[in-house]
Amino acid sequence: MKVVFDEDEYRHLRRIFRIGTFENFFVADGKGHLVKCILESGRREAEILEVIDTFDFTENKISLTVSCSILEKKKFEELVYKSTETGARAIQPFFCSRTQWVLFNEDRLTKIMISALKQSGRIFLPEIKKPLPLASLLSSEKAENREFCYMDMGADNTEPIELGKVKNLFIGPEGGWTEDEKQSFRVAGFQSLSIGYSTMRAETAAAVGTALIVQSQMKSLAP
Repeated sequence: MKVVFDEDEYRHLRRIFRIGTFENFFVADGKGHLVKCILESGRREAEILEVIDTFDFTENKISLTVSCSILEKKKFEELVYKSTETGARAIQPFFCSRTQWVLFNEDRLTKIMISALKQSGRIFLPEIKKPLPLASLLSSEKAENREFCYMDMGADNTEPIELGKVKNLFIGPEGGWTEDEKQSFRVAGFQSLSIGYSTMRAETAAAVGTALIVQSQMKSLAP
């Protein structure tokens, strides 16, 4: 069996990853499948040497959706890249009171996630979901078992947060949440998460929050 690369992927393989002819490397399809390959001479093909069983891979057991307000184009692309790089399994865009609506380009965002997947060495490509109103998400989510939290830089975190249980992290827009939105989160049973004393950009908060939650989930899986 062989893996055949298009020109862009082959160029990336040779110039960025610097894989040489007859050198072994790994290929993932973004769906949890992983194979060990060897690059053939003079062709955009690689022979599959081994199919890797990923069932016990830690990434296979991580579950986190990053729900985020749509941002200005470049900032939102950065948020999607960093959320993918740090371990999100799904990204749910939404719009709320302070969202600055921009064109939502799913194809471009998918390419950005693929780039982050290669950079991070992950085996799962996150699902990018259709944008929804925040109110719709809050009405459909059941905040059971403390699995939902929202980033709030003004929160005092007086209640302990078990980050290892969090399955959905909400990131607000530029300008932050309105008081009505914070109240909606509290009514829905969401936990508030504040990191440090500084106010972060949304894309930074997403990267930091995702990394902390994924790390906590990994610790909870340890024997």
